[in-house]
Amino acid sequence: MAVLIYYRRIRESATEVEYAVGGAADNLDRTLIIDKAAPELQVDQLTDGVIFRALVRIIGSFRRDRQWPPHGMIAS
Repeated sequence: MAVLIYYRRIRESATEVEYAVGGAADNLDRTLIIDKAAPELQVDQLTDGVIFRALVRIIGSFRRDRQWPPHGMIAS
């Protein structure tokens, strides 16, 4: 099964970062908020595989680059 996920940072504050997430670049219909103090998987936000995959990719990118990615795409 192919997976295509897009994400775009829509807000960032001193304590959290928010992303719009979805299956098409022009239809980011889900929202993901990450607590900067504990950037890890928050069970209450894991509503589906799209959110889970986006969260894993975003946190991985942050840990590697030490900055929150402005946008991205996941294809597998």
